Amino acid sequence: MLLSVLFPGAGQIYNGQPAKAFVFFFGVFGSIYATATVEALPYAFLIPFVFIYSLIDAWRSAVAINARAAGGAIELEEDGFESPAWGAGLVAIGTLLLLNNLGWLRLASLQRYWPLLLIAAGGAFIYNSVRRRNGGSKARRGVGDDATEA
Repeated sequence: MLLSVLFPGAGQIYNGQPAKAFVFFFGVFGSIYATATVEALPYAFLIPFVFIYSLIDAWRSAVAINARAAGGAIELEEDGFESPAWGAGLVAIGTLLLLNNLGWLRLASLQRYWPLLLIAAGGAFIYNSVRRRNGGSKARRGVGDDATEA
Protein backbone atom coordinates (compact mmCIF):
# COMPACT_ATOMS: atom_id res chain seq x y z
CA MET A 1 0.00 0.00 0.00
CA LEU A 2 2.84 2.39 0.81
CA LEU A 3 4.32 1.89 -2.65
CA SER A 4 1.00 2.99 -4.18
CA VAL A 5 1.14 6.16 -2.09
CA LEU A 6 4.48 7.03 -3.65
CA PHE A 7 3.49 6.08 -7.21
CA PRO A 8 0.02 4.96 -8.35
CA GLY A 9 0.14 1.30 -9.38
CA ALA A 10 3.45 0.50 -7.70
CA GLY A 11 1.74 -1.58 -5.00
CA GLN A 12 -0.01 -3.65 -7.66
CA ILE A 13 3.30 -4.23 -9.46
CA TYR A 14 4.83 -5.39 -6.16
CA ASN A 15 1.88 -7.76 -5.72
CA GLY A 16 2.50 -9.20 -9.20
CA GLN A 17 -0.55 -7.59 -10.85
CA PRO A 18 0.80 -5.47 -13.72
CA ALA A 19 -2.53 -5.06 -15.56
CA LYS A 20 -4.10 -3.53 -12.45
CA ALA A 21 -1.06 -1.30 -12.08
CA PHE A 22 -1.47 0.09 -15.59
CA VAL A 23 -5.18 0.74 -15.05
CA PHE A 24 -4.58 2.60 -11.79
CA PHE A 25 -1.61 4.53 -13.19
CA PHE A 26 -3.51 5.66 -16.28
CA GLY A 27 -6.65 6.24 -14.21
CA VAL A 28 -4.91 8.70 -11.88
CA PHE A 29 -2.80 10.49 -14.47
CA GLY A 30 -5.53 10.35 -17.11
CA SER A 31 -7.89 12.03 -14.66
CA ILE A 32 -5.32 14.72 -13.94
CA TYR A 33 -4.81 15.28 -17.66
CA ALA A 34 -8.56 15.40 -18.34
CA THR A 35 -9.10 17.83 -15.45
CA ALA A 36 -6.51 20.17 -16.91
CA THR A 37 -7.42 19.90 -20.58
CA VAL A 38 -11.05 18.77 -20.96
CA GLU A 39 -13.19 19.90 -18.03
CA ALA A 40 -12.74 19.99 -14.28
CA LEU A 41 -15.92 18.01 -13.58
CA PRO A 42 -16.20 15.00 -13.33
CA TYR A 43 -12.50 14.27 -13.76
CA ALA A 44 -11.47 16.13 -10.62
CA PHE A 45 -13.64 13.72 -8.60
CA LEU A 46 -11.94 10.73 -10.20
CA ILE A 47 -8.44 11.69 -9.06
CA PRO A 48 -8.91 10.97 -5.32
CA PHE A 49 -11.35 8.11 -6.00
CA VAL A 50 -8.94 6.19 -8.24
CA PHE A 51 -5.95 7.02 -6.03
CA ILE A 52 -7.61 5.85 -2.80
CA TYR A 53 -9.09 2.78 -4.48
CA SER A 54 -5.61 1.82 -5.71
CA LEU A 55 -4.37 2.00 -2.11
CA ILE A 56 -7.21 -0.18 -0.85
CA ASP A 57 -6.76 -2.67 -3.68
CA ALA A 58 -3.01 -2.96 -3.06
CA TRP A 59 -3.60 -3.59 0.65
CA ARG A 60 -6.39 -6.16 0.07
CA SER A 61 -4.34 -7.98 -2.55
CA ALA A 62 -1.30 -8.08 -0.27
CA VAL A 63 -3.39 -9.46 2.60
CA ALA A 64 -4.84 -12.13 0.30
CA ILE A 65 -1.40 -13.07 -1.03
CA ASN A 66 0.04 -13.28 2.50
CA ALA A 67 -2.89 -15.39 3.74
CA ARG A 68 -2.50 -17.74 0.78
CA ALA A 69 1.27 -18.02 1.42
CA ALA A 70 0.70 -18.73 5.12
CA GLY A 71 -1.75 -21.50 4.29
CA GLY A 72 -4.51 -19.83 6.23
CA ALA A 73 -8.06 -21.10 6.03
CA ILE A 74 -9.35 -17.64 5.14
CA GLU A 75 -11.69 -17.72 2.17
CA LEU A 76 -10.23 -15.36 -0.40
CA GLU A 77 -12.24 -13.37 -2.91
CA GLU A 78 -9.37 -13.18 -5.36
CA ASP A 79 -7.53 -15.97 -7.04
CA GLY A 80 -3.88 -15.90 -8.01
CA PHE A 81 -4.61 -14.60 -11.50
CA GLU A 82 -5.75 -11.20 -12.62
CA SER A 83 -9.26 -10.86 -13.92
CA PRO A 84 -9.64 -10.40 -17.68
CA ALA A 85 -11.65 -7.27 -16.85
CA TRP A 86 -8.42 -5.39 -16.08
CA GLY A 87 -7.11 -6.12 -19.56
CA ALA A 88 -10.47 -5.21 -21.06
CA GLY A 89 -10.33 -1.93 -19.15
CA LEU A 90 -6.96 -1.12 -20.67
CA VAL A 91 -8.25 -1.97 -24.16
CA ALA A 92 -11.32 0.25 -23.63
CA ILE A 93 -9.28 3.21 -22.32
CA GLY A 94 -6.75 2.87 -25.13
CA THR A 95 -9.49 2.65 -27.75
CA LEU A 96 -11.23 5.77 -26.44
CA LEU A 97 -8.00 7.75 -26.36
CA LEU A 98 -7.01 6.58 -29.85
CA LEU A 99 -10.40 7.52 -31.28
CA ASN A 100 -10.09 10.91 -29.61
CA ASN A 101 -6.58 11.45 -31.01
CA LEU A 102 -7.69 10.47 -34.52
CA GLY A 103 -10.57 12.94 -34.32
CA TRP A 104 -13.24 10.25 -34.70
CA LEU A 105 -14.54 10.86 -31.17
CA ARG A 106 -14.52 14.06 -29.19
CA LEU A 107 -14.32 13.21 -25.51
CA ALA A 108 -14.92 16.85 -24.59
CA SER A 109 -18.35 16.70 -26.25
CA LEU A 110 -19.34 13.79 -23.99
CA GLN A 111 -18.76 15.71 -20.74
CA ARG A 112 -22.41 16.51 -20.17
CA TYR A 113 -23.26 12.79 -20.08
CA TRP A 114 -20.89 11.78 -17.27
CA PRO A 115 -23.74 11.42 -14.72
CA LEU A 116 -24.85 8.39 -16.75
CA LEU A 117 -21.82 6.61 -15.31
CA LEU A 118 -23.13 7.25 -11.80
CA ILE A 119 -26.58 6.01 -12.78
CA ALA A 120 -25.11 2.84 -14.33
CA ALA A 121 -22.87 2.20 -11.31
CA GLY A 122 -25.78 2.70 -8.90
CA GLY A 123 -27.96 0.35 -10.93
CA ALA A 124 -25.22 -2.28 -10.93
CA PHE A 125 -24.82 -1.98 -7.15
CA ILE A 126 -28.56 -2.35 -6.61
CA TYR A 127 -28.78 -5.34 -8.98
CA ASN A 128 -25.84 -7.14 -7.31
CA SER A 129 -27.18 -6.43 -3.82
CA VAL A 130 -30.65 -7.79 -4.64
CA ARG A 131 -29.18 -10.81 -6.42
CA ARG A 132 -26.90 -11.61 -3.47
CA ARG A 133 -29.74 -11.16 -0.97
CA ASN A 134 -32.08 -13.45 -2.92
CA GLY A 135 -29.36 -16.05 -3.41
CA GLY A 136 -28.37 -15.88 0.26
CA SER A 137 -31.94 -16.26 1.53
CA LYS A 138 -32.42 -19.45 -0.52
CA ALA A 139 -29.25 -20.90 0.95
CA ARG A 140 -30.33 -20.06 4.51
CA ARG A 141 -33.77 -21.64 4.06
CA GLY A 142 -32.26 -24.78 2.58
CA VAL A 143 -34.04 -24.50 -0.76
CA GLY A 144 -32.94 -27.34 -2.98
CA ASP A 145 -31.53 -29.28 -0.03
CA ASP A 146 -32.58 -32.95 -0.08
CA ALA A 147 -32.73 -33.12 3.72
CA THR A 148 -35.41 -30.43 3.97
CA GLU A 149 -37.62 -31.99 1.27
CA ALA A 150 -38.02 -35.29 3.11
